[in-house]
Amino acid sequence: MFLIGCAYVLGLPLFIGSTLPLKITVVVVLTTIIGQAVAWRIDGGRGRLWLYGIVSIVAMCSAYFFVVEISWVFYLSSTRMPSMIRFICIGAAAMCTVLWGILIGRQVSAVLEKPEFVAHVFKDAGSEVQYRLTGIQQLVVFADSRGSISRLGLGLVLLAAPAVFVFGRIWTPFPASGDLLLFATLLMCPCSMLLAGIVVKACLLMIRLPRRLERIHGKPVVLVGD
Repeated sequence: MFLIGCAYVLGLPLFIGSTLPLKITVVVVLTTIIGQAVAWRIDGGRGRLWLYGIVSIVAMCSAYFFVVEISWVFYLSSTRMPSMIRFICIGAAAMCTVLWGILIGRQVSAVLEKPEFVAHVFKDAGSEVQYRLTGIQQLVVFADSRGSISRLGLGLVLLAAPAVFVFGRIWTPFPASGDLLLFATLLMCPCSMLLAGIVVKACLLMIRLPRRLERIHGKPVVLVGD
């Protein structure tokens, strides 16, 4: 809730005269609070993984939006620059984030299709299938070694938006007072994309795959302690 509130305050200048940020903030806060109670009620205290995954993803999205707000949203909303440059920067950040999520999703999906990964991470305990949180760390272990071209592609996507921000600063000089914010944006924008990648991983590993396993085995997939 604190992160959401900070994100709302920092991003407010971008929505001058609009109540959209307030509405989004209220919806996310209520979803986080009520969602946990509803998930516990539906689950009956069994610890179903996909319900836990939904609540966790909502929390991670709050952290993601906070990082986005303190980086490029705050920078673009508080720094004077031509509208076209602002539009290009926003488009670059949004498109790179979407592309990053797609690339991460494809990599994770390839791992989740491996029977050996599923057998290692999800343990059949008779009446239920058990999963431990350390399972997300096994994604790296079971992932195929990426070639230099693949790594280069990921690196280009990760750094493309910061490069556009720098290009906008050089192409259309504006007051130097925004340079400190630009520096923070160059550091935090890739961090926000990495967080978006974690959200994608959690969606696939903690929601989609457990739901599929429940349909296949006819038993709940539950979260257990390490």
